[in-house]
Amino acid sequence: MTLIVGAAHRGRVWLAGDGLMTGKRCRVPIASPKVWTAAGGAVLLGVTGHMGARAALANVPWQAGARWLERDAPGEIASALLRAGIEADEIALVVGALGRFWYCAAAETYEAADTFAAAGSAEAFALGWLAATRSGWGCAERLRACIKAAAIYCPAVGGPITVVHT
Repeated sequence: MTLIVGAAHRGRVWLAGDGLMTGKRCRVPIASPKVWTAAGGAVLLGVTGHMGARAALANVPWQAGARWLERDAPGEIASALLRAGIEADEIALVVGALGRFWYCAAAETYEAADTFAAAGSAEAFALGWLAATRSGWGCAERLRACIKAAAIYCPAVGGPITVVHT
């Protein structure tokens, strides 16, 4: 599995992901980051689940507007996944833009309720960590520490950590 975590501060967003692919009896570090930028760096994406999702989501014409993310993105995401033979419920997607986060799952997109977000393995642990570390940390440092802490308690989290920001 995967852990994607994000934090927003002063109109910017940071997104981080672990670099581990897990199976029934294996834990393999991967080279392709699970978090990346789109729309000229204005949009951040982090995906859990199906390994082909990143390539499929590259075909979405990402835009940084909240209206586009809430109204048009669900259909664009579903179409891109369908063309790649991936069921929408096989992934969880976190999108960061405009100092905010959105969760994209199946055929809906909804805005995160706070200035941080998490998806994937150890999601509940990560949300607790992010809620408890609101001050005294830089965003990138906070996200890296969150994933490292989650990796202690969840064997499906680990490997190299990638951080991207707007």
